Amino acid sequence: MSRRTGQNPKVRVKKCSNGQKVFFFQYWIDVPGQEARKRKTHVIGPISQMTKSEAERKKVEFLLNLELNSMEYLIPSSLTFANAISHYRDVFAPRMLRSSTYSTADGHLRTHLEADWKDVPIEHITLDSVNEWIWKKRDEKAGMQAFRRGCNRRWELAGVNPAVIRQQMGHASAAMTALYTGEIPLEQIRSEFSMKFGNKIDVLETMETGAAA
Repeated sequence: MSRRTGQNPKVRVKKCSNGQKVFFFQYWIDVPGQEARKRKTHVIGPISQMTKSEAERKKVEFLLNLELNSMEYLIPSSLTFANAISHYRDVFAPRMLRSSTYSTADGHLRTHLEADWKDVPIEHITLDSVNEWIWKKRDEKAGMQAFRRGCNRRWELAGVNPAVIRQQMGHASAAMTALYTGEIPLEQIRSEFSMKFGNKIDVLETMETGAAA
C-alpha cells in the first residue's frame, strides 16, 4: 500500500477532568490492511510548563519519531510473515519441492524464523530489519556457545567420563567434543587452578564427579 500524505495537526488547548489546561494535538494512524485510519490524541503537557512554541516543537519531534511523514513510511499490510508461510506450506512447497527438501526447509522455518517474524507485516521485513535480526541472533549464539564451552571444560576438569560429556553436549563423536576443549591443554588448566585454589579444586571436582555419576 502506498504512502499517505504527511500530517501537520494543530496544537490546541483543552481542560482535563482535574481542571488542568494542557496542550494537545490529534493525528491519524493507519490500520493494517485498511484504508480507513484511526484518530489518536496526544497530550503534550500543561500550558503552565511550556509555551505554545515549545509545544509545537514537541509535536514535530513526536511525529518524526513515529516516522508518519517519512518518504519511506508504508501503510501496514494485513498480510504478515505467517500468511506467507501458510501460502508456502499449502501451495508452493507441495508443488515445487521434494518431500525431503520440504521437511528440512519446514524444520528451519519452525526453529529459526516463525517465533520472531510470524506477526510482522510483510513490507516491514526489509534488508535493515533482517540484518538487525541476524546481528541479534549472532550475539545470542555467541553467548550460548561460550556457556557450552565452559560446561564442557568444567566437566573435563571434574573428571566426568568423556562418553557422558558427549551425551550431555549432544555430540556424535569425540572429535566434535574436542573442538569445545580449546587450545590450552587440560593439565595446564588443572595445574593453574591448583596453584590458585589448592585442594579446593580437587574437592570440587570430586563433588561434581559424584553428582555426574
